[in-house]
Amino acid sequence: MLAEYLRTQYPHIKSLNVLELDPDSPLQPILREANTYVRTYFDPGVATNTKRADGALMADITRLQFANECFDIIVSSEVLEHVPDLYAAFDEVYRVLRPGGVHIFTVPPAKTTKKLAVVENGIIKHLVHPPEYHGDPLGKGGILAFWHLGPDFPQWFSECDLEFEVVMGPEGKDERIIWRARRLEHASRVMPLKAG
Repeated sequence: MLAEYLRTQYPHIKSLNVLELDPDSPLQPILREANTYVRTYFDPGVATNTKRADGALMADITRLQFANECFDIIVSSEVLEHVPDLYAAFDEVYRVLRPGGVHIFTVPPAKTTKKLAVVENGIIKHLVHPPEYHGDPLGKGGILAFWHLGPDFPQWFSECDLEFEVVMGPEGKDERIIWRARRLEHASRVMPLKAG
């Protein structure tokens, strides 16, 4: 679905700067055509901006190392449900996107939005039992899900100056959808300067 959406909606991708939150994505043949294409991975035991042998950079979506307004598109698939502080993540999405830029993403479908775990004083507190883990291509133990994100989730993040909408789906037996978070062009938030 993501490949189809990107091909049809961004035939001019060669003129765009793209950040993908996945080092081993099957979307690489499409996205590497972009003017700038940055692939990232997340490993809390590795220093930010550490480059792997394949060129992917270690990045934390809640504290991105990129300059303000440097990307036209961010792409992620099955990532956001694993981020403890989604408010910080969407603040960073806003910061690094150019006005009118978009974050195109998928998350596992859920009926309603629910927080599954939180981090308090550096300790994970599970709000549901048993905790929910998803398969992790970078590790054997799985990765903790902090969120279920349902159709109501944009209401939870309405102050983020991003416009959330479903742009494709639901499709298939799982009723998969593609979300788009667009940075509002008229938003005039004062952002801290970050070096690129």
